[in-house]
Amino acid sequence: MKISPKFWLFFLISWSWVSCDNQENQTFLPDGPPRIEFPVDNPRVQEGGILKIEPLIYNDSPQSQYTWSEFGEVISNEKVLNNYAFEHAGNVQIVFEVNNGVGVAQDTLMVEVYSNDGGDREPEKYIHRIVSFDPAPGQFINQQNIGTLAGAQKLIGKKRGGLLSLGAFGGSITVEFEPAIPNEEGMDLVIYGNAFENSAEMGIVEVATSEEGPWYELAGSEYAKSTTIKNYEVTYYRPDSDMDDVRWTDNQGQEGVINHMGTYYPQNHYPDNQGDSFKVRGTRIASESYQENGSWKNPAPENGWGYADMTSINDGADNFDISWAVDENGNQVKLSEINFIRIYTAVLDNAGHLGEVSTEIAGIENLH
Repeated sequence: MKISPKFWLFFLISWSWVSCDNQENQTFLPDGPPRIEFPVDNPRVQEGGILKIEPLIYNDSPQSQYTWSEFGEVISNEKVLNNYAFEHAGNVQIVFEVNNGVGVAQDTLMVEVYSNDGGDREPEKYIHRIVSFDPAPGQFINQQNIGTLAGAQKLIGKKRGGLLSLGAFGGSITVEFEPAIPNEEGMDLVIYGNAFENSAEMGIVEVATSEEGPWYELAGSEYAKSTTIKNYEVTYYRPDSDMDDVRWTDNQGQEGVINHMGTYYPQNHYPDNQGDSFKVRGTRIASESYQENGSWKNPAPENGWGYADMTSINDGADNFDISWAVDENGNQVKLSEINFIRIYTAVLDNAGHLGEVSTEIAGIENLH
């Protein structure tokens, strides 16, 4: 049987239309995760002024989702941050996140908002910039306001910008002060934490004049004790499921777990941004935790000083003198000023129903 040429023409046109329609409905994913570049590193805008930020996105796709946030609050879901008003003078960190269906990329842009009153602004007393937030596993990690980079950014420019958990031993935050904190007579800086009676979760403080280091520990009361372990290393391993404990091993031949507090905090306690395992290194201080009449307590060492999140008086403030700085061999270092501060959890322990011992930070203040 012969088929009419008109039929073939109708069939080809119909097949072509269906094929194109199917292509339009397909989801085409890029070859890899996205990558972000900003056209300007540190834009400036006058107080009350508006700014347009148009990032360059590699491996973008029509299915990409965008999130712009300021201090953890979402301000736009568009690809371009268009005509956003900066209403208060100071340094503002804007976080841009892209999810292209294959992976997620996040980048931070510092915007300098200068005063429109024509005068000089008072020198900044508080954190100028979050250099990095690298938490260890813990019950608050991956929780938006207390265990993420967005939560860390809330500390910028404030005496108390909320509460940030660093997780278990080795979890850290690194911040920049601008202008530098001078080393003058007496105490030079104060770190606000969350310590209260029988609940001290000590963090070691390091200082530097450059982001690349060298870093110097502010040697506190526990520095020279025989129970303190220098050059201590812990490796944490991603659990098989969100509700599992996080396993760890150390360079002393020991192993253990960070308990999952599923009853209260069901999210994965292992940092989302880490791979299958990661290693931390520092000085480990002996735990003071103990159980009494069914209740767990984390007291500070008797006559202890020189650690973050240790003092339960004076609004949870711990004071520090830059003159306490020592090098890796324990020799005193003379610093005229410092721009960078790093704090990391110095204890590795679980305290029953209280969960892991984890340093918590609310803010840092330049006392000069």
